[in-house]
Amino acid sequence: MSALDQLVYRRSQAVPKMIELLRRRDGLVQQPIAAVAGPRVRVRGRWVLNFASTNYLGLSRDMRVVSAMVRAAITWGVSLATPRVLAVDDLTTRLETAIARLVGQERALVFPSTTQVALDVLPLLAGCGGVIFADEWAYPLSLEGAYAATRGGAQVCHFPHDDYRALAIMLRDHAAFRDKIVVCDGVYPAHGRLAALREIERAARMYDAVVYVDDAPGIGLLGAHPTARMPYGYGGGGTLHHLGVPPGRVVHVGSLSQAFGVPVAFVAGPARFIAYLRDTSATYTHSSPPALPVLAAALAALHVHAVRGALLRERLAGHVRHFRAGLAHTGRLPDSHSLFPIQMLYFDTEQAAETAGRELLRRDIWAVLQYQPPERPAGAALRLVLTAAHDEADIQEAIAAIVDVLRTCRDSANSRSTASDFVL
Repeated sequence: MSALDQLVYRRSQAVPKMIELLRRRDGLVQQPIAAVAGPRVRVRGRWVLNFASTNYLGLSRDMRVVSAMVRAAITWGVSLATPRVLAVDDLTTRLETAIARLVGQERALVFPSTTQVALDVLPLLAGCGGVIFADEWAYPLSLEGAYAATRGGAQVCHFPHDDYRALAIMLRDHAAFRDKIVVCDGVYPAHGRLAALREIERAARMYDAVVYVDDAPGIGLLGAHPTARMPYGYGGGGTLHHLGVPPGRVVHVGSLSQAFGVPVAFVAGPARFIAYLRDTSATYTHSSPPALPVLAAALAALHVHAVRGALLRERLAGHVRHFRAGLAHTGRLPDSHSLFPIQMLYFDTEQAAETAGRELLRRDIWAVLQYQPPERPAGAALRLVLTAAHDEADIQEAIAAIVDVLRTCRDSANSRSTASDFVL
């Protein structure tokens, strides 16, 4: 046994064993995807309807986006093979300008991932003696960045989820600290609710703090001036636009990997802050930037979005309404007001969720299994992500499969004369 094998043996095996069990028995994780055709993927020789992808607007396979990527690869190659501190290509400059315009900030910087954003930006914001106030439900990558800041001397405090009153008290109690950073998400996809960003920004302003918002699920989906017909709003600038939160105090972090289908992250904010980050970020000094064809795809996706974004969001909202209406008679949807594309089916036990997920997959519906969701930590859930790439027939197929699975599992539970686990 090698030294690394011995190291693995000394570590906890709980998670690897669980993943291996789910992979072998249920096929619910680590799916071997052989091909993609619209909203379907080929898994183990079968075409499965994919409700596991957050490609909300369906742009990842838009031919204008794919063609732009191919042309850029021919023109630019894969990369400049040099850190950004030494050279900046035209694609990056154009994309950063377009992102800043989209989100209504002065400047933006692109990063390979939101992980690198969090690890670079949060230690910089906190400095050697600052305090980070993190929402207890903040995205795990943001929390990793917050904990990284403690190595430089910063403190991390947690406030109850979305409780801006408790946050204000904590900020008041730490008023003597010069650097105070509030960390939260823009939208919490599990229940489709937006953060109380206006109130959080107001509390931060009162106590001279800044707000770090991971808005990856909101970028490209949410926008300004929502209406009954257009519940996501217009423009796709994200949760801050949707809620009317002013810039200036907010570090706006996001990703184009969800609504736009292109794996590029960004941080946006005031010009002076972004310039300082560009000159000091470890990612910019030591790491390669995103691949140039990916940047070209991102630019093309933003262009398609500018032309068709409103239509795609309207189509997506229609799918979510159809989905919810089709399951309303079950009385088991957790939040009758949520039109967020991620729809959750909750279960009392992990075994019940696993069984339902396996049964759906047998009916060629791929949903995501989630243990101990933060909003219902005692149970488990199946998560289905609706996209504009689906059509009405796809949504109806999912509805029929879910109803059939719930009925089958309930009948099975009743036949065993036990209380049903299948409570959504």
